[in-house]
Amino acid sequence: MDRFEQRLRAARPEVPPLGPDFAAQVCAEIERRGLRVWPAWRVRGGLWLGRTAALAALVAAVLVLNGAAYELRSSGALELLHFGGRLLSAFVERLPWDLLASALLLGAGAAWGIRHTRLARVSVAWAVLISYGLTGAGGLALASSGLNESLQEAVLKEDVGGPALSWFYGERAVYRRPAPRFLMGRVLALEGERARLQTPLGDEATVTLPPGFRAQVGDTLRLLEAREDATAGAVPRTELAQLCNPAAVGGYFRHHQMMRQHMRGGPMMAPGMGPAGPMMGPGMGPAGPGGRMMGPGMGAGGPMMGPGMGRGGPMMGTGGMAPGGPGPR
Repeated sequence: MDRFEQRLRAARPEVPPLGPDFAAQVCAEIERRGLRVWPAWRVRGGLWLGRTAALAALVAAVLVLNGAAYELRSSGALELLHFGGRLLSAFVERLPWDLLASALLLGAGAAWGIRHTRLARVSVAWAVLISYGLTGAGGLALASSGLNESLQEAVLKEDVGGPALSWFYGERAVYRRPAPRFLMGRVLALEGERARLQTPLGDEATVTLPPGFRAQVGDTLRLLEAREDATAGAVPRTELAQLCNPAAVGGYFRHHQMMRQHMRGGPMMAPGMGPAGPMMGPGMGPAGPGGRMMGPGMGAGGPMMGPGMGRGGPMMGTGGMAPGGPGPR
């Protein structure tokens, strides 16, 4: 090891001797060329700003790609791939090209900033690969983390505001029938080969299932309708039908169900609550003729009745009171 170090030191070139006026010659050459010498704080400040901008562009690219992936999954376009190449052109048409192009541009800007500010001392090709790799991995991981679902629910409940969030999660990242021949829905009723479905949009459709295909009420199906045009009033015939995993396709139905509940019951109604009456708890029946607010197991008597009370006066206490007592208590 000592010999190796000695060989390295012996092979290292010696520093040439510098004259006493070397610094003056350098300053004169700088003035002759019209160059400006910036102080160290300015150079470091510019590098800091450039690196901050590069990291901000990288984070923005991750967020935009996350939005593109979530919109692609929420719109139902991924379901087209289950039918192979039959609906491949429709899938390509429904890609969120504007978000994908924005993510690519932001990733390229981040790669340029990484290379220009020497945030990573790598070549241009490696800077592009690092930028796009982090954008793709981060965007897809964020899209599958469940954060978008929570934000969408909060936006629909009006717990989170903002025009951008309301537009994206309320209007854009929602289920839309991805192709004219494609149909998805839950089976409501079966009659021979005919099935009545409820689509994620909330409407109902009746179709003729392919011969030999078996389904049950409650199943979720994805269907490919036949190419030939049906006559007016005829039930559409399907060419292919597939059973869906309820856990995988449940998100298509959730958004429009929450929207309908929001429009029907005010701010938002908890699952299992009916639209009758201003405020009803889970398991309660419709409001009685005299009651605005009824607790579990209450009758349809006066304005407010406690558990086990009869049909007495305006307000009756608990226990020992006969029905129909004239007194106020």
